[in-house]
Formats: sequence, C-alpha cells, structure tokens
Amino acid sequence: MSQQNIIHVLYVVHDHFGGTAQHLAAAMASVLENTKSKVHIHLFHNPTLPASDIDKLSKMIKRYEQEFDSYVVQIDDSILNKIPRIAEYTPGVLYHLKVADLLKENIERIIYLDFDTIVHDDIQRLFEKELNGKCVGLVPLSEKSSKKMLAEDFPDGNSPILPNEYYNTGVMLMDLHSVREKHDLWKESISFLLRYPKLQYLDQTALCCIFKGEILPLSERYNCGATRKQGVHTPGIYHYKGPWRTKPWNCVDKKVSVLYWKYLMKSQWIDPEEVLLDFASKICLDEMLVQNPMKNKKKVIRMFLLRCGIDLKKYFS
Repeated sequence: MSQQNIIHVLYVVHDHFGGTAQHLAAAMASVLENTKSKVHIHLFHNPTLPASDIDKLSKMIKRYEQEFDSYVVQIDDSILNKIPRIAEYTPGVLYHLKVADLLKENIERIIYLDFDTIVHDDIQRLFEKELNGKCVGLVPLSEKSSKKMLAEDFPDGNSPILPNEYYNTGVMLMDLHSVREKHDLWKESISFLLRYPKLQYLDQTALCCIFKGEILPLSERYNCGATRKQGVHTPGIYHYKGPWRTKPWNCVDKKVSVLYWKYLMKSQWIDPEEVLLDFASKICLDEMLVQNPMKNKKKVIRMFLLRCGIDLKKYFS
C-alpha cells in the first residue's frame, strides 16, 4: 500500500515512573476505534519502557489489523546536562524532535500526539488537512495563555515570537517533506534549547520559534482542552493538559475523565472488571454509591457509565 494512503501517527514516551504503557494503550485505542483508514502507529521510546509493554502494545494494534513500529531513542547526556529543565520533565519531551531523522524518507506526513490525548473522532479528518505549503499545523493558544507562557520563558521580554505566534504542540500535523527540505529539526531544536536553557516550556517554545511563519492554525477541535465546563462528548481530539494530578487516570472529575476510561476498556490492556474497579476508586460516583450497597458496585458503575454515554453491554453477562 502506498504511504500516501496510510495515516501515520507518532507517540513518544520515557517511562520514568512506570505504568505509562497503560495510558498509551488508551490513547492508541481511541485512534484505532474511530479511524476507518489504514493506520501506522510509530512509538519513540528509550529503554525505560519494558519490552513486555512494547510487545503488548504491538499485539493490541495488530488486533485492529493496523501497523506498528517502535524506535529506541538515545540522547547524549552531554546535551541533557546543559538543559536544566529536563530534570523537571523527562528526556522524552525531546524525542519527537527526531521525527524527520528516524522515520523513512517516504513517510511525508505524520500526526504527532501527546500520550495524554484521546482521539474521539476519525483522525483522517486531521490527516487530510491541507497545510498550504506550511511545515506544521497546530492549534493556537489563547492570547492570555500565550502571553503568560512567553513571559515565563522570556522574562526579559525578548521573545523571538509574538503571542499570536504561540501554539500548543501536543497535537501536531507535520509535513515531513517540507520539514526535511527547510530544516534540520533536531539540530535546530537542540541549538535553540542550549541558547535558552531555562525555558519552562522547552520543546513547545522551541518548535513555535523554529517554525515561525510556517505554522497553519488549526481548529480547536483538533486540540481541545478537556475541561469540566465543556465536557468531552462532542467529536474532537481531547488533550488532558496540565499537572500530572489532573490527568484522567488521576482526575476525580468524571465529566472530563470518562473518555480515557472508555478507551482503556476498549484497549483490553487490563481486565475490564479491573478497569471498572480502578475507575470506581478514582472517580466520585456521587449519590449513586452512597445510596447503593457496595455489593452492587459493578451494577452501579455500569449505570454510571451508561449515564455518561458509554455502552458496556459486552463486558457484562
């Protein structure tokens, strides 16, 4: 099959604390459940991700009759030691900057997704967006957020870009042909990060500056902040931005966490009953668990999920 007929998707992970593969499984399952076209998922990782988890992800993807490749990424300590903020994140925030080097030249377009995203839509809608000669397509941040982030990254006020040129890079449509033709992305990114070693937003700020004038603004549909106000029920790509404690696997707000649990269930990463019990331990089921004895826990959880629009009939006899 021609590469032009395949939707290429990239995830990256540095599994420093363990358990990240479960979140990858939910994210990947959300793509595979909603996309009718041929999909090829690429995973950049380092040795912190267990081989057993990579094998399990591969088998999950093959169950959907889709393709999967994983790549080990190593970054020299001499580089990492010169970027102090890396210690607050992980080296994984830099892995996708190697995309143009690690993927084959005949892959000319790819969608990069943070692993804290859920694709509640057919991803082909995004993949087929015309970039009009630009290198990447990104969803803009609000003016308020952009000003705040740039002020934190450039407290002296000497930002290379304006607030209306700042974007969230957790969902990124990339024209790799244009990127390779115009840039040496890895080299330029590291050079930028070494020039500004105290950046708070690291890869995001580097990418926005490197691709200045070469970014096509995309609809918010393709990088929706998962918030209580809007919920997560309309089609789109939901991005659980923010601190680790607010991620859907930790969040106690059922309105924004529900899609993560839905697709984790569909991934079959762990036994469905274990998913439900984990869900119950982390999500407040308000009056339903108060008014029902715990011996009916599974029934209560099923009622709750159905109320959230998730039909789990096949998981219950």
